[in-house]
Amino acid sequence: MGGMIVVPKSVFTSLKDLERKVIRKKLKNFEKLKHAINKSMHASLFQMDTDKFLLEWFVDGLRYNAGERLPRVTHTINKGNSHNQLTDESAYMLFKTYLSYDLLLSKFNGLLNSFAAYFLGRPLDMKEFSSTPTLRNWFKRLSIVERHFEAIEDLETFGIKSPNDFPVLYYIISDDTKHGKHDTRHAVIKTGVYPDGKPRYIVLTSSAAITKDAKGNADLNVEVLKKHVDPEVLPFLGGGTVDNAGSARAEIHQTFDDLMDYIEEKDKEELDDEDEDPDHINEKTHFFGVHRRAIVIPDFFHIDNIAVNEASIKFSGYIVRGDFGQFHPRQFLQSIHDTHSRNKEMSQQIIDKILKDLPDKAEYTLKTWRERPQRWRLNGLYAFHLLVALDIILPDGKNLIARWAAEMFILGGRVRGQDTKWMKDTCRQIYTMARSPAIKVCLTIEMELVTNYFDITHGHHAYTGEFKRRAGFITMELHYLYFDFIVPFWLTAQRDPKVCFLKTYTEIIALDDEDLKKMKLEQLQAKVQASFDKVSKNSELLLEAPLIFMLLTHPLEGPSVLRAIIAILVEQKFDVNDPDVIWIDKYCEVWSKENFDSKKYESDEALETMNEKDRAYFLQLRPTADDVVHFFRQFGFHRAVMRKELLSLVKETTPVRDANSKTPLQDFQKSYPTIYEALESAFKWSASNSRIVELLHAENTFDVDLTDKTEDEILQ
Repeated sequence: MGGMIVVPKSVFTSLKDLERKVIRKKLKNFEKLKHAINKSMHASLFQMDTDKFLLEWFVDGLRYNAGERLPRVTHTINKGNSHNQLTDESAYMLFKTYLSYDLLLSKFNGLLNSFAAYFLGRPLDMKEFSSTPTLRNWFKRLSIVERHFEAIEDLETFGIKSPNDFPVLYYIISDDTKHGKHDTRHAVIKTGVYPDGKPRYIVLTSSAAITKDAKGNADLNVEVLKKHVDPEVLPFLGGGTVDNAGSARAEIHQTFDDLMDYIEEKDKEELDDEDEDPDHINEKTHFFGVHRRAIVIPDFFHIDNIAVNEASIKFSGYIVRGDFGQFHPRQFLQSIHDTHSRNKEMSQQIIDKILKDLPDKAEYTLKTWRERPQRWRLNGLYAFHLLVALDIILPDGKNLIARWAAEMFILGGRVRGQDTKWMKDTCRQIYTMARSPAIKVCLTIEMELVTNYFDITHGHHAYTGEFKRRAGFITMELHYLYFDFIVPFWLTAQRDPKVCFLKTYTEIIALDDEDLKKMKLEQLQAKVQASFDKVSKNSELLLEAPLIFMLLTHPLEGPSVLRAIIAILVEQKFDVNDPDVIWIDKYCEVWSKENFDSKKYESDEALETMNEKDRAYFLQLRPTADDVVHFFRQFGFHRAVMRKELLSLVKETTPVRDANSKTPLQDFQKSYPTIYEALESAFKWSASNSRIVELLHAENTFDVDLTDKTEDEILQ
């Protein structure tokens, strides 16, 4: 029987014959021994539970000596009521586990018990359990404690914190999603900082959306920020990162404006009526004499997704929703997945059987994924995997997928124990498309869009950046991705598509049907143009103020951008040489009296005298000239402390820094430390894409009404 120990008969007899008095005495001696051992252990290490057997403690010691970890102490005795209570460490671990996975609190203890049986070989004792109300209370307190420690890090990082008193800003990321037909949720993440100085994401809410429009989301965003961000840090919101939708941009602007209004109203309330000054300027809503505006960061991951989507449509055509019999490469992907998923083991056995008799003993493992709109990387990699099978030609001239479809057609629905017309129809469809050169060409372009373009930009977004901070915080490097890869790629593809899409071009040229060949070559050119148009349109924020100021760090583009900005300032009657507009502060008791050469931009012929690159940037910035002037002041570029470095940068007519350097930002920082400080203060803590917020929709988190709701409402 389980748990029993077999001993020799002589030992059993001797134990049986012991008198109760002797047994009690021996037990007392064991108790004394336990206390003596505990007392003698150095620094109270390896204390034993006197309620347990001495042998258990001894076995634990042997396990420790063998390198095994001893069971964690999860509970202590409450001094007030002598009941068991969770240790702080254990409660925090449970709290993080709950937040990280989509768990019901009512089933949480059952899950812990299952893991105890798995890892410890026994169920939890009653005293090791914590009730559901206890967990609710712990989680509620710990969320407040965590916010407190986050606030400490925020206070040390955000605000007027840079060496030259440039304001250091934090940002938000927000997004809507539907968890059900009528369950619209709104997620908000704030950027923050770890104790080691690296950036982090802080979840503020994934609560129910108030309304579906930008105003309702902005109201929720402001309430969330007011609830969870320290009042001293709250005003230093820079803006947010969005997925390029017009409503998302409007939401960030509305959130920022509403928060600034709240800060100013609160500031007025704190001023006594007698001290009220009509000329009073709130230094948290105004930077360097100008009322602040929001900074919106576009998500290039979404931009690339849009570009690839447009390319796929132009080349392969639209897919009709609900039509499962259409002749389309994406339907081809989905049909193979549906068929293979019915019985993966049998499906693979058919593949192995087909390949068994080939002379080169080819091997192929059929892996399929559900075809997903807007998940082009997965579709492209899936296409790459299938193209390998389409290139395996059997002795009868058919490819591997066609033969596999024929074998599955014969089986019909019997792969799951019953015949179905659906299986036969789908296999017939797969067989036809697998032998179509047009389908193969379309799959090849899907593959190359990913392997030659999307995978490279995708990898860049997963890159920790030049300063090795963290993936998702490379905003100051977006212009390098744009100018060094994205734009050159599409310009090259425009001039000669076969350079960027060689395999697709080769497949098209190999087509026997001349009309189909001509059509696909035209579609290839149209696809490239459509993708480039989408990239250009959705990247407009990158080439407008305020984001274009980050381009100043580029060794080739930066000086031209600055000269274009100076020309815009002159045209807008903002005299950068007027002492009255130069911001003098404590750092500039002595500052450069040299003036910018702005007169050359005042004449009617100024545009013609600019070099080609300067003129291109000037014309790009001209439609949003007001923003250029505004952010020139908001970022403090009119400060006297900046003047010497700006005068030096504007004179660069040939590259001074290495254009091929692996550390261009660090190179710029060494040459122009103050300009870099101003830009880093504004953009360092902004998220360079909004992908992280999509993951939040699957998490549990506490929403804005944390301290006002009942426990049942919080953890419903």
